[in-house]
Amino acid sequence: MFPHLYKSNRISYNTGIIQEKENADDDSYQARIRSIKIWRKKNTCTIDGIKFETINELLTFHKITPIVIRKQAVKLKTPIKLASWEFTHKQVELSAKILGGGAFGEVRLGTLDLKSDGNLIRVAIKTLKITSTEQKSQNKALMAEARLSRVLIHPNVLRTYGVAIRQEPVYLISELCPGGSLYSVLRDPKQKHTTAQKVAWCVGSARGVEYLHANKYIHRDLAVRNVLLSEDRTAKISDFGMARQGDNYVLKYVTKTPVKYLAPETLKTFVFSPKSDVFTFGILIWEVFHDAAEPHAGLTTQQVIAMSKKGVFLTCNEKTPEPIRRLISQRIFTVCPENRCNITEVIQRLEKVNEPEPKEVGKK
Repeated sequence: MFPHLYKSNRISYNTGIIQEKENADDDSYQARIRSIKIWRKKNTCTIDGIKFETINELLTFHKITPIVIRKQAVKLKTPIKLASWEFTHKQVELSAKILGGGAFGEVRLGTLDLKSDGNLIRVAIKTLKITSTEQKSQNKALMAEARLSRVLIHPNVLRTYGVAIRQEPVYLISELCPGGSLYSVLRDPKQKHTTAQKVAWCVGSARGVEYLHANKYIHRDLAVRNVLLSEDRTAKISDFGMARQGDNYVLKYVTKTPVKYLAPETLKTFVFSPKSDVFTFGILIWEVFHDAAEPHAGLTTQQVIAMSKKGVFLTCNEKTPEPIRRLISQRIFTVCPENRCNITEVIQRLEKVNEPEPKEVGKK
């Protein structure tokens, strides 16, 4: 009896590559893992054009008869079960409510059946547009984001539960943040926020970044649009599509990058590091105290690059507490990364802003 793994359009299967030599037998196979799509059309299914009425018939046939994949003949050998962070589409239910969207697709409210404890939890589900001409590369990018973010567990980092990949479209399933994005909250003219609240959001976001850096991750896209708020308005770093693991990352080819948020050394050498994250975080702080205004509004990317080379950066308004203005101008917005503080110092300096002033002895 074949396991439930085969009851879908996509399976993972351990395959054996048939060696191109005389007297090759089963012992000469070299096991490799490949992703194989099973195509369904009407009442038939196929991998390489040979149609079968059932999945069981297809699998039985191809465990004996090779399939040609990338000019190599392979046989199906051992099924690979879904990992703990891989779900079936039956475990996920999408609602009609759209939480956000963009060129990639949309993020919708939904529920996830964890199976392990029988609980249904509310989640945010990122889906890709099926009609996209770049679907294959986008699916690959979505899976890379899921693999990276699924191991991140911290109160100030958005939790990723996993993916549903057995059908199209692929789902990226994450923790639901009912508070919405910090960007939308700051831009809402009906909402008024105290300085203490804004500082708290900066501190929470910085703690999330500190956790990433402690685990050798570089976010590369820090901004208020990528900070989400939980039900109790805890700030959580999100969107790890550009994140990379390592002490630094060198951009090797042209790609969409938020130039107006980049550190001077990144603009010059295309190198990202925890210190370049700190520079970008300085712009995030600037956004918080300017109610999510656009950094360098009205300037072209060329003008911003020219200013960066001269050491001319954003200046904070009077609504920004003086200690934070000094932090940004003296310790974050620096031309040389060696002169820039790390994210832990940012947290320490921000936390002092919200500390109550000590009362003088003898005074009421």
